[in-house]
Amino acid sequence: MTTFFIVAYCWFAILFQQDQMATLYIKVDGNSYEGKPVLVALYNQYDEFLSDESFKNTSALLKAGQNTLRIDKVPMGVYAVSLFVDINENGALDTNWMGIPKEPYAFSNNAKGKFGPPEFKDARFLIDQKEVNISITIK
Repeated sequence: MTTFFIVAYCWFAILFQQDQMATLYIKVDGNSYEGKPVLVALYNQYDEFLSDESFKNTSALLKAGQNTLRIDKVPMGVYAVSLFVDINENGALDTNWMGIPKEPYAFSNNAKGKFGPPEFKDARFLIDQKEVNISITIK
């Protein structure tokens, strides 16, 4: 009987967790960068924002016009997105000697930093529905 309750508890926990998952749609304008890859990082921790420790990553080749990138199975919560267009397709954001990006980049909320990148609090948004849409303009 105890085994039954343990199995039932695990089954309900899995069902409940699946109900709390969302899909994030990120709309990006790709007119100027058709055929180039865009690399996207989704962060859910303030102290990991813009580090190599993103929560989820995705990438896609940009098409002319509006592009929609999709990230599935995102738990409800607070997140921030950073992305860049990998013009030379080396898989890294290229910067100059001062650390200023040489490739087009953007953040959720179209956040901008002062004398550097924005902070997590400026780029954060809430995922509290099954489907969430955000739009990002690439600089």
